[in-house]
Amino acid sequence: MFIEKAEELKGCDLLQSSHKLSFSINVSGNQSVAKTSLPREEQLRSFLLVFRNFYSPRERIQFPKICRILIDNLEDEDVKKKVGDVQVVYDQTLARSPLLLVENDTPIAPGEVLRRWLYGYYHHTDEEKRKRVEAWGFAAGLTKMQFVSTIVDLAKCVIWLSYKVSDFVTGKIK
Repeated sequence: MFIEKAEELKGCDLLQSSHKLSFSINVSGNQSVAKTSLPREEQLRSFLLVFRNFYSPRERIQFPKICRILIDNLEDEDVKKKVGDVQVVYDQTLARSPLLLVENDTPIAPGEVLRRWLYGYYHHTDEEKRKRVEAWGFAAGLTKMQFVSTIVDLAKCVIWLSYKVSDFVTGKIK
């Protein structure tokens, strides 16, 4: 199921489109206007329906679970190391960003931005998380850009891993 869902993820319009993310602030005197360039909402929602299979701890094909299964069953130490390395990239993507968001003197990791948007706005509609997204005000566009950037980077990890899983299943690697 992991390979099939990864193929579905790879084919999502969000990853196939040439859309470039951007955020700009135009400051003129005491006035400022923020603009974002984000994917269309239907592209994002369609992508998230597939992506959450790899992100949610409740899912059998959650990315860290598949990494662990593969590492536990691989004989090839080089491939094990590479799978471990992609797990580190995945974890670092959730933990750090060149863009530092601070809320009430507390830094907010990209993983928390992802959780707030995913569970407060797109899935489950957690009221507390939704209110926290809305409280970002004009910065919500910037946080949404970080959210999209994070899920795209995580999807790249998933797709890379899917090739290793496929190679393992077909016996190309042991």
